Amino acid sequence: MEISRRNFLSAVSATAVIVGSPSVLRAAAPPPRSASTKPPSTTGRSLIGTSIEPGIFKNLALSLVNYRSSPGYAYPAILDENNYPTSTPAATIGATIFFPTNLAPSTPMVLKWSGLATILMLRGAPGFVVTSGAGFVSGGTNFNLTAVGTNGRIVFTFAGATPSQVAFGFPAGAKYSGLSNLVLCRLSDEAAIDQATTPEEMFDDNYVATYRTLNPRIVRPMGWTNPNFGNVSQARYIAPWRTAINLSAQRWAPGAWAGTTSGTNDYTCASQKDATKSYVDGEMIQLQFGNANTSRTITVNSGARGAVPVLAGSGGGTCQPLNIGQIAANSLATLTYDAVLGAFLWQVDGQTGCIPYELQIAFANRINADYWCNFSASMDDASIASITRLVRDKLNSNLKAYFELGNEVWNWSFPVTPWANAKGVALGFPSDNGRQFFGWHALRFRQVMGLVTSNWAPRQSDQLKRVMAFQAFGGVGATTNYELQGADLSGAVYPKYAAKGFPNYNAAPNRPIDYCDVLSYATYYSGAQCVNFDGNYLRVGAAAIAGLLAAADDYATAVPTKMASALAFLDNDIRTGTLATGTAGSETLLALNSGANRGVGIYPAWEAVAKTFDKPVACYEGGHESWYPSAATCTALGISTTYGGSDGKIAKLLEAYKQSDTFAILVRDQISQFMAQPHSQTPAWLLVPGKNQWGLSSGDSYAPKYKSWDALVNFNKQSTNK
Repeated sequence: MEISRRNFLSAVSATAVIVGSPSVLRAAAPPPRSASTKPPSTTGRSLIGTSIEPGIFKNLALSLVNYRSSPGYAYPAILDENNYPTSTPAATIGATIFFPTNLAPSTPMVLKWSGLATILMLRGAPGFVVTSGAGFVSGGTNFNLTAVGTNGRIVFTFAGATPSQVAFGFPAGAKYSGLSNLVLCRLSDEAAIDQATTPEEMFDDNYVATYRTLNPRIVRPMGWTNPNFGNVSQARYIAPWRTAINLSAQRWAPGAWAGTTSGTNDYTCASQKDATKSYVDGEMIQLQFGNANTSRTITVNSGARGAVPVLAGSGGGTCQPLNIGQIAANSLATLTYDAVLGAFLWQVDGQTGCIPYELQIAFANRINADYWCNFSASMDDASIASITRLVRDKLNSNLKAYFELGNEVWNWSFPVTPWANAKGVALGFPSDNGRQFFGWHALRFRQVMGLVTSNWAPRQSDQLKRVMAFQAFGGVGATTNYELQGADLSGAVYPKYAAKGFPNYNAAPNRPIDYCDVLSYATYYSGAQCVNFDGNYLRVGAAAIAGLLAAADDYATAVPTKMASALAFLDNDIRTGTLATGTAGSETLLALNSGANRGVGIYPAWEAVAKTFDKPVACYEGGHESWYPSAATCTALGISTTYGGSDGKIAKLLEAYKQSDTFAILVRDQISQFMAQPHSQTPAWLLVPGKNQWGLSSGDSYAPKYKSWDALVNFNKQSTNK
C-alpha cells in the first residue's frame, strides 16, 4: 500500500457519522448480488486484530491513557514499579479514562485503593452522586470528585448521562504512601476483581463475549503492543500485569531512570539502576534533559561509560540527527542503545505502552483463539526468549502460537522501516529494491525465529507457527530474494556484515524462509474512486472521482431510486471500479484477484511464491477500507466541503452501504476469492472498533455492528461446522 493504515490505539476519539433512519436505508438498498456459489475452501476461520479501547478490563482504571504530568517536571523519579506515586508530586500526574458505550446511566460505580492517596476525577457538571464512603470525599461533587484517605472505598453514580471520559489524576501537593490496587469499576464487578488471581479473570466478560461471538480462528493483538512506533526493547520493563496502574499507557521504569543530565549537546548523566558495565544492545535509559540541544551533533555519556551519539527514534527523521531545539530544556525522554548503529535512539517521554503479554495470551485463552504474537522489532534476545517461553507455558494446550517480528517493516509511514533501513546501510547492503530494510529484517527474522524455535520445546512443534509477513503490493521478486531467502546475508560479500560477526544466512537450511512456517500479507481493498486516505484522494484528483461525487449527491436526495443507484455505484466501485478518467482501480476486488501486479493480481502472485516454498498463507490484516475525504482535502481538490468530513455526503453514503446486505455479500466474495488460492488458509480483518476505515462496528467493540460483522460471523460459523 502506498499509504499505510494507522495504528488506532483508541477508537473512542473517532467522530460519529450521521445517517438516515434504518428503515430508509433498508428501503434504498439495491438488490443483493449473488455470492459465489462455490463455498470458500478453508482450513480454519478468520483472523481478527485488536486495539486499545475502553471496556477491555473489568477495572476501568487499567485502560487509562495519556499518563503524564506538567512539562519540565521529572515525575518519573517518584513513581514505583507499578507507576504509582510514592511521595508528594510537585505537579499533578494525570491521565484520561474513557468509558465503554455499554456503561449505562446510573450504574453504581466503585472507586477504591490501598494505602494513603488523594485521587481526582474531573468531569464537570452534573458531577457525581456519592452513595457510600462519603467520609473519603473532600469538597463538593457537583462537578468533580476528590477522594482522600487511607484504604478508601467510595460508591457513586454519575449524575445524568454517563460521560464518555473523565480526567483522572494524582494532584500536586497531596501525600502518598503505599498506594496500590487502585480500582474504578462497576459495583457488580468489584467482587470478581477482588477474587481474580489469573490474567484471564481481568477481562470484562462482555468484551470477551463480543469476540466469542465473532469466533475467530486467530487473534492478533498487534494494537496492544504498538510495534510500529514502539521502543519496547526489554520485556522486563513492560508493566506488571497484576499490579500496574498503566497497562496500556506510556511507562517509566525505576530501574532505567538515570536522573537529569548535565551539559549541553555533550550530555552526561548517572548510570541507571540496571546499568551494566558497558552499553548493551537494547539497553534502555530514561532521563530528563537539563538543557535544550543547540547542535545537531549530540552525545550522551551515562555513568562514565563513554559518549554515544544520539539519533531520532520514533517519529519524523528516524535515525537522523535531531533538529536544533528538538530536545527541550527539562524534557523527559527514553534512550535505546542500538549496537549496530552505535547510537542511542531518542524518543520523547517514556517507554511505549504495551499491554503485558500475559494478558494477551490470557485473552486468546478466553476466546479460544490461536494467539498471534508481535515482537517489537527492537526487542533484545533475552526478551524474545522469555516471551516465547511465556507463550509456550501459558497458552492453552489446544491453541497454536503465531510469532511475527515487528509489523510492516516495509512501510515507510512507520518509524520501524527507516530504522531497519539504517541498520541495512550500516551492514553495507545495496540500496536498490529495498535491500537495506529487507536485509536487516531478514537477518533479524532469522535470529529471532531461531530463538523462538529453541525456546518452544518441549511443546508440540506443530503448534508453533513462525510468520514472515510482507507487503501485498510489494515487488514479488525482491521480497522473495532478499527477505524470504536472505540473498544478501553473506559475510563473504559484505565486509561490514562480516565485521559484526553475523553468520551467513543465505543458503538452505539456514535462510529466513527455512525458519518460516506461514507466509502472510494484508488483503485491504477499497474503491477506485472511493479511496482510503486523504493522500490518495489528492493523488487521483477531483476529475477522477466525478462518479463518486454524483453518487453522493444522489444519495443525499433521499429519493429511494436515486439512493439505490448511489449504493449500487459504490458497490461496483469497490468490486471492479475505475476512475472517471478510465484508469482501473488498484485496490478493488478485481485488482486483488486479477488486475494488480501487471495483470497477475495480488492473490495469484503470492500463491505462486507459496507454492514454490510449500508454505500456507494467513493474512495478518485485511478488510474493506474505503473512506471519506476530509473537508480540508475537499478544499484542496476544489470541490464542495459538503462532500467531506464525518457528516459529509460521502460519509453518509459509505455508512449506509456498510449497513446494507450488499456489503455483507461483498465481504464474503472477497474472502472467497482469497480462499480460492490453494495455499490460502486464513483471511483477516484489522479490528472490531470504529469509527475508522476498518472497524466492524460503528464505535467501540460494544457499539452496533456493520454487515461486515455478520459476514465474518457467518464465515467463521460455516468454517467451524465443516
